[in-house]
Amino acid sequence: MINHINEEIENIDLENITGKKLIGVAGTATTLACLDKNLQYFDRNAIDTHRITFQKILNWKKLLSTLTPLEIKSLSKCTEGREDILTTGVIILAEVMKKYHFDEMIVSIRGLRYGLILREWERYKNNLR
Repeated sequence: MINHINEEIENIDLENITGKKLIGVAGTATTLACLDKNLQYFDRNAIDTHRITFQKILNWKKLLSTLTPLEIKSLSKCTEGREDILTTGVIILAEVMKKYHFDEMIVSIRGLRYGLILREWERYKNNLR
């Protein structure tokens, strides 16, 4: 599986990302933040901007890889609906972080649409000048 993930990562055309920050959005990132903060229920205020180091992500990868989906589900109410895919998401995250040398991930509850809106707003503002 890791070989396949790394083959797919190689197909991603990224410009120079040295010095950039990794922002994690959506299910894997927010669920991992809940687990990392030992939350039983999703709390957007508690996880927004939570930072998880690469080493902690490796630790979560190691732990989750030893658990069944039922055991993952029992860790927190936050894992419900993700118990069967969370481990794979964390493995993909760890491989991306390793490949691009990210030392931490900052979790955002805002998601991809928020980022797209910001990008388009910046483009719009620049065209007004």
